[in-house]
Amino acid sequence: MFKYVILFILIYLPVNADETKMLAMIDYITRNSKYEYKDQTLPSVAIKTTEQMCKDLFLDEVPDPCHIAGYFEHEANRIFIADKPLESMNGKGFYDSVLIHELVHFLQYVNGEYEKVSCRRELERDAFNLQDDYIDDFNLSEKLHNDPLFALMSSMCDMFDDWGAGGG
Repeated sequence: MFKYVILFILIYLPVNADETKMLAMIDYITRNSKYEYKDQTLPSVAIKTTEQMCKDLFLDEVPDPCHIAGYFEHEANRIFIADKPLESMNGKGFYDSVLIHELVHFLQYVNGEYEKVSCRRELERDAFNLQDDYIDDFNLSEKLHNDPLFALMSSMCDMFDDWGAGGG
């Protein structure tokens, strides 16, 4: 029953109701993970183009191609989400799919997980898993699922780059 209440909130609230949507998503994350939420200040959400996000994350050399759907900037407590879905993603549910992933990173940060990992890329494992579970539980398009090989590669530490550009 509770799942349907959250689904109703997420579907019928206008996009500008980000705080309510984020709280419902955070509730989902905390019920399905080890992360806790103790009324910390919610991150702000901003929309950027993929090109802008790539330039922000890869200051020296932007990879070509660069596919970034969003990232959490913990210093500013801000989530950035692409203004349009990546080519491999379905448009319907894109925003929610990226937002839930980035909220996992927000909770990882406030729960001290950033200090516990060898590299930030390790944080991607939980974010990808919870994102895919959310997509399934709320019947979002299967085209929003993360490619398993991409998810695996994105969550592995590179022995030559202990923090990397990561994003996520």
